[in-house]
Amino acid sequence: MWPFLALAIAAATEERCRFTIPVEVDSNRTVKYVVYEDGQDAMTVAVDFCASIGAANEVCHDAVGRAVMRRSQWQCDGRTHPHAPRSLVDHSTLGDVDYAPVKRFTDIPEGIRHLRDHGYAVFAKAASAAQSEDIRTRLWDFFEERFHPLNRTHPETWDLLPVNEYGIMLLYGVGQSEAMWRVRELRRVRQVFAAAWDDEDLICDFGGVVAFRPHNCTDRWRTPERWYHVDMNVETYDGFESLQGFLALTDNTEASGGLVVLPGSHRHHADVSRRASTWWGVSDPDHQFLLLQPNDPVLSGVRPRFVACAEGDLVLWDSRVAHALSLIHI
Repeated sequence: MWPFLALAIAAATEERCRFTIPVEVDSNRTVKYVVYEDGQDAMTVAVDFCASIGAANEVCHDAVGRAVMRRSQWQCDGRTHPHAPRSLVDHSTLGDVDYAPVKRFTDIPEGIRHLRDHGYAVFAKAASAAQSEDIRTRLWDFFEERFHPLNRTHPETWDLLPVNEYGIMLLYGVGQSEAMWRVRELRRVRQVFAAAWDDEDLICDFGGVVAFRPHNCTDRWRTPERWYHVDMNVETYDGFESLQGFLALTDNTEASGGLVVLPGSHRHHADVSRRASTWWGVSDPDHQFLLLQPNDPVLSGVRPRFVACAEGDLVLWDSRVAHALSLIHI
């Protein structure tokens, strides 16, 4: 489950493209940061970073260099945006995002029916205000302990938050943090998942968090949009096999950005999955993350749906549903 962190602060002035890439450097999960400034040579940055951590070898140079080049290609490409493009792939046939309110279900069986029909559902008030505040506080506690000197009250330190270019953090022990276990143990969260699977003997992965830092403060915190993908490969799993979700720790609105889905796209998953695998040259059936091919037929004329939700809501979607994120709209 992916708790969302959506914070807003004042806009900053125009700046050069700059980003950081977190790297775990030892078995204790110590994090060091590759720092890139616009115009630098990626391999030079990689060589200098590897030397600084005592790993002056080709393996480190290649891994870090490729990561820097990949990130700079989309984040610093001024042809589409001063710092980041809207999309990692061409989905020009796709309609604009629909920001009309979505139904928040208090009745769990009704929400499950919507989930099966449309591929997603919002379950209202899975956590109380007090529970959300407790989880949010524990998450910040984890961040500050693991990524010192990051400080929740000092946005100038938030470059130290080691999320990837999508705003996702899966490493560094976050999946076993106290905050994440509080989410998993919430009574209503367990009730919803039990209803979805018609089984109270539940298992889950130890995923992570999504933390959107406010890109109206600095464009280097901007994440790409329209990276529509599915998280299930039909060559391994077919049918209703996997659910994804997050507990919202803040309101997700047009002013914050958040999840967007293509309602009903799960019904076309087999064809979407095979086309994506062919287009991107994916031969490993266990490769579950599949970006949709540019202008995949399932996108034609479809309006993605922004999944607005309130603090404490639980949002679920079928892993076969094409989904991405939207940034601040207003």
